[in-house]
Amino acid sequence: MSDIYPLSKETITELSSQYGADDHFMNIAQPRLELISAIKNQLTSFEKLEWNIKFSPTNRAENCVQISLNDERKKFHFFYVIPLSLGVNLHLYLGDNTFNFFEAYPLLLNNHVIEEGQFAVEATMNTLPHLLISNGKEKYERPLLQSENLADDAVRASKLYTLLEGAFKTFNAALFKIIDGTIRI
Repeated sequence: MSDIYPLSKETITELSSQYGADDHFMNIAQPRLELISAIKNQLTSFEKLEWNIKFSPTNRAENCVQISLNDERKKFHFFYVIPLSLGVNLHLYLGDNTFNFFEAYPLLLNNHVIEEGQFAVEATMNTLPHLLISNGKEKYERPLLQSENLADDAVRASKLYTLLEGAFKTFNAALFKIIDGTIRI
């Protein structure tokens, strides 16, 4: 089971202290968390997003940053997932269960937010259906991951920043309309 922490510099520092002897955390998770935190600080124009770290030292496959669209009524849970893995990946989950996905996905198609086949749908018996926003073949820019000081321009030029900004522009407005009831399921 993964623990959930708010994404912040302070949290990353605390996790680094706690898992400093864990090579996986120090070499894979921490540099990606630092970059994602810097990206979060650049994407402040996208409001009502809750950025959290899901981390487990034993179940590394579940380690990720989850970006949830805030729904005060707790009716919908739309969220992006950035796995803390070698490649740049971004997934969009349209709910906490299969039923929610198959309610929301047709609305995105019918409201011309996306086109059929524009994003692959992935699901297995152990994985909720979700949209693959990235192809997973891109790699993180090594100099960014190794940088002590992430320059704003370098962060905004990163593949992950471009991917997140594009996804937020494509999906967030429509998903918030579903949340507030403007678009009804």
